[in-house]
Amino acid sequence: DEAAGNPVALALRSAIDAFALPPERLEAMIDARLQEMAPQDDFNLVAFEAYAAEREGERLRLASQIAAGGHDLDDRSAHAPAGLAVALTGMLSALPIRAGAAPTLFPADVAARHGASLQDFDLRRASAGVIAASAEMRALAREKLAEAESRLATSPRAILPAFVPLGALGLDLDRLERNAAQPFEPTREVSALRRQWAIWRWARKR
Repeated sequence: DEAAGNPVALALRSAIDAFALPPERLEAMIDARLQEMAPQDDFNLVAFEAYAAEREGERLRLASQIAAGGHDLDDRSAHAPAGLAVALTGMLSALPIRAGAAPTLFPADVAARHGASLQDFDLRRASAGVIAASAEMRALAREKLAEAESRLATSPRAILPAFVPLGALGLDLDRLERNAAQPFEPTREVSALRRQWAIWRWARKR
């Protein structure tokens, strides 16, 4: 009520009312943003998965409810693997910007498994361990993308517009793959036309 004069808050509140959006899911997204700014000391893969569920998974779930006119029809929980795939790709894409300047959110246990440390990421050292750990995260993102696609294949068509971001996710993972040996160097962005074409093809297959 106190924020009613803010147009963004007003629009958000209207959407909550119109589509019966659970406030606790929006609160979870806020909690995830706080985790981005100050992750726990032992931030591992389990913690990343929890973060991804709140940051991207809840966003996709809310979007699917809006697409379905206020009904929660994601009975196959496609938002869970989709959210993790989106979050992993986003984390890896942000390494050139965040490494050394902000928390990268790279799971410490995955880095350690390949003989690397979070300090390597902070110092932007593209060691063999860092490269291998990043490759594991790309592979996990592709696995979760495939799982999300499989779940969407048997999901109500009404929720599909919410998952359009998955259409170009493969392009982003391919881009990261080409830059695998230099994870801290900016990659060449996919053209807007190619991205739109990938999304169009993804939608046509549904």
